[in-house]
Amino acid sequence: MRRLHGFILLLIVLTLGHALPASAEGWGDAYGVGTRAIGMGGAYCAVANDHTAAYYNMAGLGQVQKNIIALEFEYVKPRIDVQSVATGADIRVYNADGSIRSDPTNGMAGDGLDFNSPVFGFVLNLNGALDPLIKPVASKFTPKYRLPRINLGGIIAVTENIDNILRTRFHPPDEPHLISYGDIVNNAMIKIGFGVEAVEKLFFLGAGVNCLPNGEGTLYAYNYRFSDNNRFAMQGNLRVNMMYSPQFGLLVTPMDQKLKLGYSYRGHSEIKFERLDIAATIELGQMFSLPLAGEIYTSYNPDMHTVGVSYMFDSLLLACDLVLKKWGDFDFSEAEKGVFAEPYRDMYGMTGIIPNGPEFEDTVDIHLGAELKLDEHSTIRAGYQYRPTPVPNQSGKITNYIDMDQNIFSVGGSYHIGRPDIELFGALRYFMFDDFTVDKTGVASVTWGEEDFNQQQSYKVSGDAYMASAGVKYAF
Repeated sequence: MRRLHGFILLLIVLTLGHALPASAEGWGDAYGVGTRAIGMGGAYCAVANDHTAAYYNMAGLGQVQKNIIALEFEYVKPRIDVQSVATGADIRVYNADGSIRSDPTNGMAGDGLDFNSPVFGFVLNLNGALDPLIKPVASKFTPKYRLPRINLGGIIAVTENIDNILRTRFHPPDEPHLISYGDIVNNAMIKIGFGVEAVEKLFFLGAGVNCLPNGEGTLYAYNYRFSDNNRFAMQGNLRVNMMYSPQFGLLVTPMDQKLKLGYSYRGHSEIKFERLDIAATIELGQMFSLPLAGEIYTSYNPDMHTVGVSYMFDSLLLACDLVLKKWGDFDFSEAEKGVFAEPYRDMYGMTGIIPNGPEFEDTVDIHLGAELKLDEHSTIRAGYQYRPTPVPNQSGKITNYIDMDQNIFSVGGSYHIGRPDIELFGALRYFMFDDFTVDKTGVASVTWGEEDFNQQQSYKVSGDAYMASAGVKYAF
């Protein structure tokens, strides 16, 4: 009977362990959006005068003088090594079916960390459609009526493989996994909003939404026998729909628009599958059904508050952004809290610090950018970004979130053709990661380990990443 209870409880932990959330930034926040903005180190909140204002500051859409259609392509190649301190080899991570990934950065499908995506952007002026409807009424109250400029803009991006949008990527928090790189952040991006010139050439307002796929479903584990490492495979189905988070922006442009001051708010978003019903069956001479309930988070973006300033000299534009990311609001799910509850700690020999939550810290990113116009056709750009990690030191803890402080350097340029009004962009970016070591001496786990399936390994993390972005913009 004790053996039976042990197997059932192990099934509970393993099943919930494979339905636990994985925190992750969306790829836009991890890599950057828009070739021009990337070339300027992401210092774009107080610039924001093209289609990428839909990402950096919705108010900037109101500045755009012409309609815009843009197509860009981004490619990122990270190199992140997670190696055992004891052996110097890549640490091993097990998949649900018992197979081994020799590198936790290699993705659930073994397709590595490389990322690429086309990005479509647009800005459309709505005055031509709205003015005939509003002017007859408004002119009765004010003879000098003028409809302020109202622009609709957005960016739409998908990953190379449509399967990456719909496939769920999830990791138990005690299994080593990245939060800012890899296939876990390769989700779709849809941001659409309006920008309004509230006070001519001085004050702009903007608002919009960020759209993410979301869903619910069921996982099934039927008639699976335990393998040597006590793992089993599961299958299931999910229903995908859309969820929305708000975006809001302000932009003030005094001194004949040479000086610009911007503020942008991006509401937190997460791809979350709530109330995930799990029907589990094990075979120990007879069949036992064990209905459970959990939930999955496949990505999480914190609330972001950005303040920016830019100044335009004769041919030189300088910009600076500070981005407050409210990572401290991210918490364990109910499923995680259940697994880490006191009764299970002793039963499964969990040792080490088991925090009440992920204990992520709020961070402030620094973006610096410059743009120099060489002549009427050519422009060059350079930028720097410092991005601190929100993840506290994981030494001695049961959790294994992998992230690092980053210094990011960018260069870029563009060439403008007057007739038709076409601009060609290009940018390169280098991500320099701070190396770190995590000491797991004496820390036991539930879903990951090298010895007896529950003894964690100390590991060290190092690496860097390269990014290339190119695009074309047509204004009319």
